[in-house]
Amino acid sequence: MMNEELNTGETPFSLLKKIPIQNNNRIWMKEEYFSSPCNTHYDRVYSYLFPHYEKIGKIIRGKTHLLETTSGNAGTSFAWYAKSYGYKSTVFLPKETTESRIRKIKSYGAEVIISEKNEYIKSVVEDLQEYLSSLKKQGKSCFCFNHSQIKESVIAMESCGFEILKQAEENNITLDYFISALGNGTSLKAIGSVLKNKFPSIKIVGFEPRNAPVVLKTLFPEKFLNKFGKKFRFKRSSLVGTGVWGVKFPHLSIDLIDDILHLKENEWMDDLKNLWDIEKKPVGYTSGAALWTAKQIAKTVSNKNILILLYDKKEFYNF
Repeated sequence: MMNEELNTGETPFSLLKKIPIQNNNRIWMKEEYFSSPCNTHYDRVYSYLFPHYEKIGKIIRGKTHLLETTSGNAGTSFAWYAKSYGYKSTVFLPKETTESRIRKIKSYGAEVIISEKNEYIKSVVEDLQEYLSSLKKQGKSCFCFNHSQIKESVIAMESCGFEILKQAEENNITLDYFISALGNGTSLKAIGSVLKNKFPSIKIVGFEPRNAPVVLKTLFPEKFLNKFGKKFRFKRSSLVGTGVWGVKFPHLSIDLIDDILHLKENEWMDDLKNLWDIEKKPVGYTSGAALWTAKQIAKTVSNKNILILLYDKKEFYNF
């Protein structure tokens, strides 16, 4: 059931004004990098999960050692909330994680374990399982949040969808397209479901790296074969948190995705720089990729309202 009451504080909802967009289309931005305290949309998830798990007795302050895996922003918010609530925490990351993000996580007091195996998130999960087993053998109390696999993350992220509905109404607009990164599916499912309920004809378009078209292969195998062929091999991308292979994500829904666009490595960089320099939005890689995707849609339709998320801040990336 959707949680219409959850609201961690509204982030801005604004219209892209200075960057030219084709065919009289309008691109609206939900600016999640203004989220408090960590400037990422995952603040919504952990501001919900910590009090939720304390309330039901899954975690106890001063006793439970908390664990989490991430390839993107989740680790930053998790570490901040763990410190704020008084928990010892450990975050497991792939070796491709940017130094800036690692420093940020460590600054919040979390232990960081970098997987040295060459299997991206699959390696991170394996390292977590080994560590968890070791703690349990020592008789220590521990708990893994496992944010990408649980329904509670979707419930938490729905707050963003309900804010968007309110802000769309205030601007007297109907949303025609929602552009979402195809990472673990939490944002797409939570926000997409809320928007679809209000705007039944809205089109939901996902994007992922051309180097790692994971969702296309998982949900649309025939389309994947037709586009990429049997000999295709996944490669890592600079779009951290998208194109994650080796792990199944239950929140990715074939029923919600109308289309998937695939980005070549760094072809969205000009759009990211335009967000910085023209629109004065100091955002990270995924936001630039979202704008690139929205602009591709704008080439094929006219007079539409297209929504993108600005996921996090520029400071989380190495430049």
